[in-house]
Amino acid sequence: MIMNKFLLLIDDKEEFKDSFLIEAQSKGYRTAWGRSKQELEEKIPLLNRKITAIILDVKCLLTNNQEIENNNFIGAALSFLDRNYKHLPRVILTGDEEAFTNANNIFSESELIFKKDPTGLNNLFIKLDEFHQELPNRLMTIDEKEILSLIDNSEGRILEFKSALQYDFFYGKKNKSGHHNILKSLAAFSNSDGGVLLLGVNDDKSICGLEDGDFSTLVGGDKEDAYKLLLDELVQTSFGNDFQSNLEAIKFYKVKGKTVCKIVVKGKHSSPIYINMPAADGTISQVLFIRGQASTRKLNDNEVSSYLKNNWPERFNVLSQ
Repeated sequence: MIMNKFLLLIDDKEEFKDSFLIEAQSKGYRTAWGRSKQELEEKIPLLNRKITAIILDVKCLLTNNQEIENNNFIGAALSFLDRNYKHLPRVILTGDEEAFTNANNIFSESELIFKKDPTGLNNLFIKLDEFHQELPNRLMTIDEKEILSLIDNSEGRILEFKSALQYDFFYGKKNKSGHHNILKSLAAFSNSDGGVLLLGVNDDKSICGLEDGDFSTLVGGDKEDAYKLLLDELVQTSFGNDFQSNLEAIKFYKVKGKTVCKIVVKGKHSSPIYINMPAADGTISQVLFIRGQASTRKLNDNEVSSYLKNNWPERFNVLSQ
């Protein structure tokens, strides 16, 4: 999937900025603009996951309160990007022949440099389109690091791993009894402080993925969509659609060539979430689960009342007369 096309231009010449924005728009790019290294540092944390590339004037301002271009700008900007956003493609632009020559002498082996003339800009956008084709893979690498970092933290109060939703790896077949364990985890997070559930990860932190597990139990070509629909149905049946308000959008990540599903419970739900549990005599009772330090814990009858009063006082505290 190719994403929307965004650029970040750092150039203190407003006339060039205006003409560049028009040219970029004609090529299908939306462009954010800054006029100094200061603005580069302010804007890049908000934009780095969206933009195809950063375009830097070879001579620019270091801070917004300066009036004269600083020759140290390009070195300072590149050093900042190398330290903090090395994965982001960047190119250098200049309309100054001497600056172009100097930049090539200094950066030709490590940086892409283009002139601010029709030929240079045409070549620039050819390169930007190449960068844009690579953007999904570049972001996937970032996502993979994010998930691996989560896994490195080990299971805890706000993190749990599950190998599957409805597949038994031991017997190699579909097993819907796993539904209960996933719903129990979601309920426990919602009755506590929220948390992250990773599906496709074993307790020992190894990644089993969904391809040979849960995805093999689903029909149709779009396994991710079918998986989300299954989760929607389970949540609706067990908790009601209002529970969706406490879930972030379900996301899938490629980690070491395998698919992992990430479900985020944003925080404590507005009301307690119960799980229906069958008893030996065939009756059904409602049970409250919470998250312990590294596991899901069932509250006994004596603990429930106190927990409800402490965590939803506006609903369950009754003033003594």
